[in-house]
Amino acid sequence: MKRESKYTMPFYITMHPFSGFEDLKYRKLASLGVSVIWFLAFAMLNVFELQFMGKQFRIVEQSEINLPLSLLSAFVIVFIWTLSNWCFCVLIEGKATFKKIWIISVYSLVPYTLAGYVNIILGLVLTQEEGVFRSFITVIGFLWSFIMIIAAFVNFHEFEFSKAVLSIILTVIGMVVIAVLIFLVYSLFQQLISNIMVLINEIIFRIRLAG
Repeated sequence: MKRESKYTMPFYITMHPFSGFEDLKYRKLASLGVSVIWFLAFAMLNVFELQFMGKQFRIVEQSEINLPLSLLSAFVIVFIWTLSNWCFCVLIEGKATFKKIWIISVYSLVPYTLAGYVNIILGLVLTQEEGVFRSFITVIGFLWSFIMIIAAFVNFHEFEFSKAVLSIILTVIGMVVIAVLIFLVYSLFQQLISNIMVLINEIIFRIRLAG
């Protein structure tokens, strides 16, 4: 595998998180285009699970698949994660830009994404009693992605290990805060629209009475 290729870097980083992210940074091999490809693989994971998962593991019916909503949900999660991390790391002297945080975050999702597709294949051949193997693979993928995001922050933000872990905790807290703010803004906007519609209907009603 050529370490110099921007296309193979996500695989190399998956096998060598700390040295891989160091290469990604200093050899300037981070690619927004490649990150978009891997983001789409991550975003489509839920769709493929619903479409091809064996009946013994299927929770939602295929008729309930909503591709635009799945893509939007994945984008919102990764975007809010990136935004939250960028906001907090500006305060604690992180070095990575918003673009780099997006890229390294998506690259860090590679183990989780691959584990998800492996589980889809296993879901076609395993019985429900053997589902523990799928859970094990999911846990391994999640933990490996967690290790990768720590390695990414150590290299790109130039944090110590403890500070990288702290930044992850702060990022998750920030995501919750941003989600709450978005919900409040949406609720206020919805209420504002409702009040405006009531006012417009009232004006129309009075105009008709006057006529």
